[in-house]
Amino acid sequence: MIDMGAELAAEQRPATICFDLWHVGALITARLGRENASRIAQAAREAGTSVLVSAEGSDRTDLVLDLWERLSLDFPETGITLQARLHRTPDDLARVMRRPGPVRVVKGAFLEPEDVAFPRDSAPMEQAYRNAVAALVRAGHPVRIATHDAALVDGLRAELGEELRSEHVEFEALQGLGTELLDRLAEDGFVTREYVVYGPEWWLYVLNRIAEHPERAILALADLGLARAPMEADREEASSGE
Repeated sequence: MIDMGAELAAEQRPATICFDLWHVGALITARLGRENASRIAQAAREAGTSVLVSAEGSDRTDLVLDLWERLSLDFPETGITLQARLHRTPDDLARVMRRPGPVRVVKGAFLEPEDVAFPRDSAPMEQAYRNAVAALVRAGHPVRIATHDAALVDGLRAELGEELRSEHVEFEALQGLGTELLDRLAEDGFVTREYVVYGPEWWLYVLNRIAEHPERAILALADLGLARAPMEADREEASSGE
């Protein structure tokens, strides 16, 4: 990730580096995680950008927030991710809004007991998501609305309207998911960002996303079929001499 910072600087790409703290040693010792995260944050700053810390399971949330706060003392531009479905998130939101870094709001994909989190895609979870986004938008705090849920986005647009066009608001989607939604938002004049997975273990991340919504595997296969059809037609035209 440090090398990536140098590459971003050389290519002048407007990208943020996002990572899990456990990937940089936080589960070995908090100090190791903080030192490695600081090196990445410094490389990002030198590249003219910043880093954003990902969310992890609820059993690691305190560790993540504690390390992020320490990191943001030296790198106040550092962002943090909050999971709307966790019951603790309203308190965590008040805590992270004391620092200037952007807050990325996600639904939350980890398996959690009901006493810890709302069921994913439930009405209480969606309301919690809208509440978190509204609080950030209306406070003027940098926010990244990370979702592929078109209905949820439409609800936010109905509630917040032109406030979502503010400079501190961005919509974000994972590459290959919610593409039409992100394109529509960009066409409508909203700031958008595409989240790109990188690294040698990218397949583990993909499996995580498929586990959230198994139907995505069927959609991916269908897309491959659609992509193959024109190629086969081109070969047939070439063989016929047309």
